Amino acid sequence: SSTSWRSAATHSKGPGDNAHCPPNDATLRESGSSVSVRNPVVVRLDKPSSHSLDSDSSKARTSRGATAKRQLTSTDKSATGTLTPFDKLFVAAKHIGLPSSSWAIHCIAENGFRDIVASEIVVVHEPPAMAVRTLKTVHVKSDMSVAILVMGKPVQSIPGVGTELSSAIDLERLLKALDSVSTCRGGPEDKSCMPFELTCAYIDSFGRWRHTSCQIILTSPGGSCEQCRALHQTFQSQASHKFSAQKANTTPLKSDGVPQMGGGKWTNLLRNAIASLQEINANLKTKLQALRVELARVKRDIEPMQEEKSEEEISTDEICTSEDCKEEKIDISEVFLVY
Repeated sequence: SSTSWRSAATHSKGPGDNAHCPPNDATLRESGSSVSVRNPVVVRLDKPSSHSLDSDSSKARTSRGATAKRQLTSTDKSATGTLTPFDKLFVAAKHIGLPSSSWAIHCIAENGFRDIVASEIVVVHEPPAMAVRTLKTVHVKSDMSVAILVMGKPVQSIPGVGTELSSAIDLERLLKALDSVSTCRGGPEDKSCMPFELTCAYIDSFGRWRHTSCQIILTSPGGSCEQCRALHQTFQSQASHKFSAQKANTTPLKSDGVPQMGGGKWTNLLRNAIASLQEINANLKTKLQALRVELARVKRDIEPMQEEKSEEEISTDEICTSEDCKEEKIDISEVFLVY
């Protein structure tokens, strides 16, 4: 039987290897007992050293690690690139510096919405109860728009306070600027007398009357704005009017504890008040006429007495005059006698 093999082996002379390379393109053929070699091919037979294997493995691992790191870095950059200014502010707002201990900030994520709300509260101790009221509020929406409320009333703009935000530093500056803004104290308290129906004012969240034209933000030093100060004067004059009406036994237009009434009831009340005033006026006229009659009678009684008194004064003056003349005559006689 004849079996033939064709193999190519590449030999190289490695370090310390003294073997000769076989001819190129070595073709081994075995047919029975004969072997022929033609066009031998040089095949490298030396094995790589363990150092080379370790080095290649390390390089491969380093290459894979660098590739993974590059992929991770690109992923992080991609994730960072998708963050909006509001996303960054939502995280950083919790760590900003607040103007005072009365301020607090809330980052609220609920029902698919996210909001940043900073507020200043005032604690009012009114025994036996205690009231917590919000003085100033800053609301930052997800589109970075800002809404400012003072005492629950929206404020469009505040002199010297910018509302454009791009970072947490801008929000911190906004809160500090808003904290330094002075607010109007308003007018009288709700418990003040109200003898009339007031349409130019309302009761604010702090329980004080405030004029509808009040801007809340004070642009000049002072406790209250001009409009709210005028409410004090209005209340005082109306309280005096109510006191005078009660003293004259008239029915005031509105008393404490009386609920609001319709136009017809007010009309009847006004008619009753007018009738009462007319009756009082008639009584005063009658009394005045009686006083006039009495005064005329007294005058008539006094006139004779005045005439008698005048005559007595005249006679007294005449007597005094005659006595003075006698004294002068005596003095003259004495002078001539001495001479």
